[in-house]
Amino acid sequence: MPDNNDLTGLDSSLLMASMSYIGVLVLVPIISGATKNPFIAFHTKQGLVILVGEILAIVAGIWISSLGGLLFVLMLIASIVGLFTSLHGERRYIPGVGTIADLFSL
Repeated sequence: MPDNNDLTGLDSSLLMASMSYIGVLVLVPIISGATKNPFIAFHTKQGLVILVGEILAIVAGIWISSLGGLLFVLMLIASIVGLFTSLHGERRYIPGVGTIADLFSL
């Protein structure tokens, strides 16, 4: 029986995993200890890589606006893809992001 959240109707693990792709909300699963679940940990690691990429895009945009803008758009697309795959309950590697995320553990 799935652990439904009364407010959203979503399984709580799907909700925690999807939060990983919404900027600094990636910290919620980490702080709450939800990363003990392998599904949530998978998406949280990818979300952290995307967050770092977004921060680097902002910093790069200060010096070279076109490079920073391109990197930010790529991170935004990766975030949207990750959000939808997590809401569907899938574990898909986002190209580039997934390989970097596999280098560390939570």
